[in-house]
Amino acid sequence: VRSFFDERVKPFSKTTVKGFLWYQGENDMGELFGNNKRSTGYACEVPNMIAEWRETLSKEPNTTSPEAPFGLVTLAPSGSEGHPDMGGMYAAQMGSYGDVPNAAMPNTFLAHAFDLGDPWSNTTCFGNGCCKNFTLPKCHGCEGFCDSYEGTQFYMGPIHPRDKKPLGDRLAQAT
Repeated sequence: VRSFFDERVKPFSKTTVKGFLWYQGENDMGELFGNNKRSTGYACEVPNMIAEWRETLSKEPNTTSPEAPFGLVTLAPSGSEGHPDMGGMYAAQMGSYGDVPNAAMPNTFLAHAFDLGDPWSNTTCFGNGCCKNFTLPKCHGCEGFCDSYEGTQFYMGPIHPRDKKPLGDRLAQAT
């Protein structure tokens, strides 16, 4: 974690950053979710990370605001990475307060991805061969799905929805 910060965040310490987005957490699913007030687990690490990023990137005068907005993305619940206790993970992402902003995470917002999942888990259009032949009666309305499907190059597991546009729209609305 320290090397990530030192290599990918700290180099921006003299630039102006208008806000932050954090879309991570599945690697912490097997860890202790913890509690912010008890200074344990992921529920403590997230508020500490937010505070450190804001502090580091606002040290240089007239750059980043020390209260710059910080957006967190909740994880989609599906797949092996989803873990049976996603509710505990969501609570930990909010510092165990149940909502953001809160006392430990001011000017913080959430963009939910838990309802997005992977649109290709329902492969009706793809499974029916519609992405190669829109003229079939059963393929009516599949054009948008097939365009998205064919334009998506990466699949990182069902916890990361392939179609990021709905999530991007939510982040834009939250800011």
